[in-house]
Amino acid sequence: MNYAIFSDIHGDLNGLKRIVHILKAEDKVDGILCLGDSLGTPPTFIPLAEILFSVMKAVSVKGNSDKKIITHYMGEYEMNSPKDKALSLFDGLKESAEIIGSTIAITHGSVYNIYRYIRTINDAKEEFDWMIGNTIHILFHGHTHIPAIFVYDPENNSYAHYNTQLYSKPFQLHKERYYLINPGSVGNPKDNSKAGIVLFDDTTLQLRFVRL
Repeated sequence: MNYAIFSDIHGDLNGLKRIVHILKAEDKVDGILCLGDSLGTPPTFIPLAEILFSVMKAVSVKGNSDKKIITHYMGEYEMNSPKDKALSLFDGLKESAEIIGSTIAITHGSVYNIYRYIRTINDAKEEFDWMIGNTIHILFHGHTHIPAIFVYDPENNSYAHYNTQLYSKPFQLHKERYYLINPGSVGNPKDNSKAGIVLFDDTTLQLRFVRL
């Protein structure tokens, strides 16, 4: 399958619409994975839910900012009103990891805690332990707003961290290794990164970072 993966929209409807435009230009995208923190201000609740869940049919998890916004606004709108229904869709998302197929999973911050940042190899090691224990070879996560790839190679018990030149060419994955991948963010990119998404083919194991 061919997947599009993105994170941290934070109510940026223009960014989300650019993703729709990019995906229309792609030959084939079978699945769309959203890594949480999609919600922004109340005027965006309904169109965000519409595009993500009705148009894109995205599989998503809940992020820390989503949780805060839902807690603040849930109950403020008439039950079953459009905004209430939109918030309820996001409220129903999992905070823990969502497993996709047999070897892929998605989460927001960490599989253990949506507030936890994965910035270094030491941060990533606990995630790799979870992946090995659950036979997951690829874990997509967000939260930092910075694109990155962490790799664990069990053959020589080595780790690697890639966070530069990710957009210059496709990245080839290897089925025997483990990957923790951050696509960066759609809204509010950090550390001089640009808004972007990831495209992944789970047959060829080829990964592409794409700017919006």
